[in-house]
Amino acid sequence: MEAYTVDRKRGLVQDQVIELVCHANLDPPELQTHVDELFPDGVSFHGDFYFLNSEQDARLSSPNI
Repeated sequence: MEAYTVDRKRGLVQDQVIELVCHANLDPPELQTHVDELFPDGVSFHGDFYFLNSEQDARLSSPNI
């Protein structure tokens, strides 16, 4: 599949394969269940960086975000 993206950090190179990120031990366990159900193949770098690995407590975030 061909896709286009914006790379503000200049971390990508031409023809690079972008892989999804998978986790096996998210905390709280309810978050792990939720992510496994919605994203069984993994999440994008953006989702991993801004949601799963952020210092923000996911339970306090707006569902609209």
